[in-house]
Amino acid sequence: MPINRLVWSMDANSKSETWFSPFSDSRGTKLIEFISAHNLFVINEDCGPTFCGSRGSSYIDVTAVGTDLLEDVSCWHLPDYDSLSDHKAIEFDIALDFNSPTNDGDSCIFNLKKANWKLFYDSSKFLLSSISDLIASFQNPESLHDLAKELISIILNSCKMSIPIKKRGENAQSSLVDNRNW
Repeated sequence: MPINRLVWSMDANSKSETWFSPFSDSRGTKLIEFISAHNLFVINEDCGPTFCGSRGSSYIDVTAVGTDLLEDVSCWHLPDYDSLSDHKAIEFDIALDFNSPTNDGDSCIFNLKKANWKLFYDSSKFLLSSISDLIASFQNPESLHDLAKELISIILNSCKMSIPIKKRGENAQSSLVDNRNW
């Protein structure tokens, strides 16, 4: 993937005034140098600290985007709901080009207009509790791949529980669900 189309959200464990920390540290300075060298842009807004734990709070979570997406990513904020972590959840909007062609004309099989977002959140919250075991068992880079697969599975299962599948006729609907490579 070209870096100019990158959206990168991270627990940077570094501080920089660029993402509204009251001061910068050496790790923050190095990360800013990296971000600048790769023509990325930090889109954090000043919404308060992104980390709140027993040892205090800090601004250590960063979202950076490539040049091609800079105008398409907006409304960065920290929502009010519990993130199940010491780190606050981060939300932002990405404007997608729905006129671009896809393999089946519409890559989303779920009817988002009829989604039950409370059920989605509640089911995700329950399923995400299993992720902590995977994170604790990280031993090598392949573990990250397993974690990503588990996160995709959790999101898909939460979608299946809370969002109806678009109606496209009996045969089309079942083939969409059965033939997806999740």
